[in-house]
Amino acid sequence: MSSGIGFPLVRDAVNNGVGPGNQCLTLNSDGFLSNTPCAPPLFTPEQTWIIGANGSITPPATISSVPASVASTLTYIVSEPSILPSSTTASSNQCQSTLNPTPSFPSPTIAATTTTRPSNASKTLVPASSSTPEKFVLPVPTDGPGPTFDATAIRAATSAQIRSAASPDICLDVSDFRAGDFRFNLVPIALKKCDSSIDGQRFDLITKGVHNDVPDGSRTLIVSSQQFTCIDRLRNKNDHTRPGLFACGGRAAGDGGTQSDEQFFFNSTAKLSDGIGFPYVTNAANGGVGPGNQCLSFNTDGFASNAPCSPPSFTPEQTWIVG
Repeated sequence: MSSGIGFPLVRDAVNNGVGPGNQCLTLNSDGFLSNTPCAPPLFTPEQTWIIGANGSITPPATISSVPASVASTLTYIVSEPSILPSSTTASSNQCQSTLNPTPSFPSPTIAATTTTRPSNASKTLVPASSSTPEKFVLPVPTDGPGPTFDATAIRAATSAQIRSAASPDICLDVSDFRAGDFRFNLVPIALKKCDSSIDGQRFDLITKGVHNDVPDGSRTLIVSSQQFTCIDRLRNKNDHTRPGLFACGGRAAGDGGTQSDEQFFFNSTAKLSDGIGFPYVTNAANGGVGPGNQCLSFNTDGFASNAPCSPPSFTPEQTWIVG
C-alpha cells in the first residue's frame, strides 16, 4: 500500500471493477475529493493513494507537542499530486495537538483564464479536463418513461455548445454523468474547456414541447443533447442551492409535464452567437426584468451557479454564447 493503490467504487461497477466504465475516489484541484471515471487496475496519479507511515510523507523529525507514542502510530493517506490542508490534527484520549508536515509534491494543475473586463474583475479559475469522458448510454427505465428525445419540440438551438462570455473557451459540461444518482439525475453542471468532440457539452434550447407548454416561445429549456435531461435550478447532488441536470418535467422517472424550475426567460429575437442570459422563471421579479431575479452564472470553482441578475443587463459571468 505504501506504493499507492486505487479505490474503485463498488456501486454501479462494470466488470467487477475492472476496466473502463468504473468510478474511483479522486483528488480534485478544488481541494475536495470527487468521483471520476477510471479503468482499474490502471489509475491516474489523482486516483492513486499512498497509505501508511512508510509512504511518500512522514511526520516531522521533531514533534515536541505530541507524545512519541501517538506520533509513531499516525497513518497518512496521500494522493500524488497532493493538495494538503495547512495542518493535520492528531488526537488521543489524553491530548489533541496540531502537526505541520512539510511534504514536497508537485502543485495541482488548475487551468487559468483571463478575459478583458473592468479593472476590478478577478481572474477566473476552472478545473482542466484531464481525460476523455466515458460514453453515455441511455439506461432502460425501470419505472416511468425515463428521459426521451422530444420529437415534437421546437428548438432554438440543437446540439450546441454553450460558452461563457467571461471565459469563451469554457463550456457547460455534463460529461460526468455518474456524479448524479442511479438515474443520472442531479448531475452538477461543470465548466470545462470547450471541446466539440465531447457529447456532454451539447445542448438543445427547447422553446416549446412536451415539457415546455408556453406557446409563444418566451421560455426555454436547456436540455442535454446526450441525456435528454434538463438544467434545473436546484437539482445538484452536491449542493442543492446550485443547478444540476434533472428529468425534464421535474419528476425523477421522466413522467412530469412543465416545471418552472427548468424554465428560463428567452428572447427569441436575440442573436445566440452574440451571447444571451438565462434568467430563471421560478421566483422571477417583474416578469424576469430588472433587479431581484436569478440567472444561470459562471463560477470560478468550475461549476455553474445561480446569481442575482438584472435582465436584460447581464454581467459577463451571466452571458452565454450559444453555438
